[in-house]
Amino acid sequence: MIYTIHAQPNANAPRAAANAPRAADIVSPEFNATKDSVTFRLSANYATVVKLSCNWLSDQPELKKGDSGIWSINLPAPEPEIYTYNFVVDGVLTFDPSNILLQRDVMRIQNELLVPGERSENYIAASKRGNLERVWYDSPTIGLNRCMMVYTPYGYDDKANSRKTYPVLYLLHGGGGDEKQWAELGRTCEILDNLIAKGNFKFQFFFCQFFLVSIGFIFWV
Repeated sequence: MIYTIHAQPNANAPRAAANAPRAADIVSPEFNATKDSVTFRLSANYATVVKLSCNWLSDQPELKKGDSGIWSINLPAPEPEIYTYNFVVDGVLTFDPSNILLQRDVMRIQNELLVPGERSENYIAASKRGNLERVWYDSPTIGLNRCMMVYTPYGYDDKANSRKTYPVLYLLHGGGGDEKQWAELGRTCEILDNLIAKGNFKFQFFFCQFFLVSIGFIFWV
């Protein structure tokens, strides 16, 4: 499967106008005022067919080409949750360059759509945020330098909490993943920040280490 960061015109396509819209000038995705519909846009004046490939629809609806080569489609918003999507430009999977939210899952990299609502409220950054660090350590088991992601809650570095003890949560990623999966794909930091702020969760560390996969066996090191 081939992905492109930004689809490029072929050699025979007409040159875009000097004032063609830039990705930074285009809003995509964009919810309406009541959050019950969402519009996706892509600047691709050279394209002949642009479709939306997403994980909440079984088909790939086509976008319509408008002024200045801006393709767009307006769809009913799915239920509050995190979803993924890509554009398909003349058969080539393409990222939405106007959307900085990307989700990486093993070999797939897709744009992310966060639909606001009660179910997804803990996925949004809290006002008081903990810290996430990538820590390297020596593994005597395999004799290599390894890494893990370590989350510490808001206020952990305050002197007043220097003698405070914290429970620890260890998270293990799935096959094909790595130490960053829970933080990037699972939004663990945002969830913990929000639950702690609401008093629904005790202040806590979490660790996610990288697995070594070799000859069909998995070693936690």
